[in-house]
Amino acid sequence: MANNKMEYSRLYNLNLIKNNKGYTFIELLLILAFLGILMLIINSLSILGLKTFNFASYQGSLQQNLRLATNFITKETRFASDVQILNLSLSELITEMEKTDNEYHYIYLENNVLKYRYEDKSNYVADKIKELDFNKSTKNILKFDVLGENSTPNYKLGTEVVILNMPQNKEILNSDGVAIRYKKVIPDFPIDEDTNKWDQYVIFTNTIKLTNGSASVIGENASIIINGQNNNTVSLGGNSNISVKELYIKGNLVMEGSASIGSTAIGGTTYIDGNVTLDGNPRVYDQLYYTKNLNTQHWIDIPAIKTDEIQFPNVSMPKFKDKEWYIEKGYSNNTTPQNGMRYYGRTYSFPTWNSYSDVVIVSSGDIILSGNVSVSGILFAPNGKVITGGSANFSGIIIAEEVVLGSSSPIIFKSFNTEDLPF
Repeated sequence: MANNKMEYSRLYNLNLIKNNKGYTFIELLLILAFLGILMLIINSLSILGLKTFNFASYQGSLQQNLRLATNFITKETRFASDVQILNLSLSELITEMEKTDNEYHYIYLENNVLKYRYEDKSNYVADKIKELDFNKSTKNILKFDVLGENSTPNYKLGTEVVILNMPQNKEILNSDGVAIRYKKVIPDFPIDEDTNKWDQYVIFTNTIKLTNGSASVIGENASIIINGQNNNTVSLGGNSNISVKELYIKGNLVMEGSASIGSTAIGGTTYIDGNVTLDGNPRVYDQLYYTKNLNTQHWIDIPAIKTDEIQFPNVSMPKFKDKEWYIEKGYSNNTTPQNGMRYYGRTYSFPTWNSYSDVVIVSSGDIILSGNVSVSGILFAPNGKVITGGSANFSGIIIAEEVVLGSSSPIIFKSFNTEDLPF
């Protein structure tokens, strides 16, 4: 009996040894080969995804740069005169610029960078540009093409610009080339006495404040003038936006967060007679000119050019007419809101709801829009403030000592009859 138990134990242990022999060397090699192939596939897919992402990012940056280049050339040359197309090598062009850049503005390509030069100062406009070609389409139409670098397929933008200030007895000199030089003509601006010119403004003020992160002003064919008394600073933050044809700020501009000036739909120009400070991730779609310092983070790239002087439109804050004039025109101090109302008096506050169109409010104090009220017309407070809040919206023109935009709805330019101007 004891011998049987010992034999059983020996056979049992031998069976355990046979069942726990593990993997063979060949099986281990096969497993390692399979894992290697799997890792190679995963790594290849990761590299492909990274390359695709980098290519898409590069193409997006390239397209944005080409749009900046074409917008800049278009805005610069539209009011130019004495335009000449130059077909010179870079060294020849530099020699020519050193002789005449106090007289002419130049646009040219250097080391795949589009540059603008005037008065011995060259400014960066856009990079990643392989070719720049100019052609004369007609006597006063300039055609140009911009080709991006290292793009497959080739990414190319081109357009034609009508030279509006080309004298009738002149035309664009030379038929084709790689650079241009020109003299720039500033278009005539309105003067205070000509009230017919006020229909091109959406806001005229000495100070503006955007207190709501989504406040905005929109005017495709309108301008904003901020006269900047006491060296004021205009601050844009959050998602605030100003998109107008021309923005003039006599003072400093500070942009933070995701604030923006201009849009891809409205190709405007911004003039800052002061410092420009950019932080966060602001966007500037307009061509921007400034006179003092540009303070920006290294990742922010904007089409900005420093200039010695900015000529502002020759307009000033209008003054009140005599009381008798307002009475003759049908104005009253009746505060009951209604369509077509003509109010002349102290501070006026609209109700926080309903809509009122074609109004003219003349206030010796402030004008206040709040709640969900919707108003269109003319707001005139030369000694006070125009204040918006809540979801209040306004369309028309605002003329005030100070404008405070706290509304989440935009201020929109709307044309009006200049005969209704209250000054």
